[in-house]
Amino acid sequence: MGDLNCDQLCPNEAETKYLKSILDSFGPTQLIKDPTRITEHGESLLDIIITDRTELVESCGISSPIGSSDHCLTYVTLNYKYLRIHYRNYNLLNEETFLKNAQALNWKQIEVKENIDNKVHLHENSVTSFFDLHARIRTVRIAKNKSPYISNNTKPLVKLRDMAHRKFKCTRLQQHWDEYKELRIFKMLILLIA
Repeated sequence: MGDLNCDQLCPNEAETKYLKSILDSFGPTQLIKDPTRITEHGESLLDIIITDRTELVESCGISSPIGSSDHCLTYVTLNYKYLRIHYRNYNLLNEETFLKNAQALNWKQIEVKENIDNKVHLHENSVTSFFDLHARIRTVRIAKNKSPYISNNTKPLVKLRDMAHRKFKCTRLQQHWDEYKELRIFKMLILLIA
């Protein structure tokens, strides 16, 4: 997810071709299809979301820019009740024991292997076992969270701002651009006061 400054609406540009070749090689999907930067002078698709887990995607898209930015906010809604995250817990790591055991590792056994695949496999297993001993993998479950920053007071403002943005995208009239900018600034001020 991010602003790559690689316009996906210009498929013949070198950067866009390069990104497409990377995506084609590794298989993930670029989800955002609409322009994410719309100005008086044109539009481009710079802010993208890439995933290799499209089965978790419930919806995705863009909403109007926040604050003084001219980039639309990209979003993805995941379809899950909860998500499991696995990570190593280093909180209880005993540094003295860790260093002592690291020095005792037998790296020579890897050097004597002739086949590179065997060397990589043995190295990976040795390092993984070592870290499993000192910093076990921990699994946490994260429940789906609602958007606490959007209150019932700001929802109508967000809706008006988004409608004004869509109107400008259709008409490209300066008057509609000015209306959208005013609503964007007004909503930002309301959020700052709240």
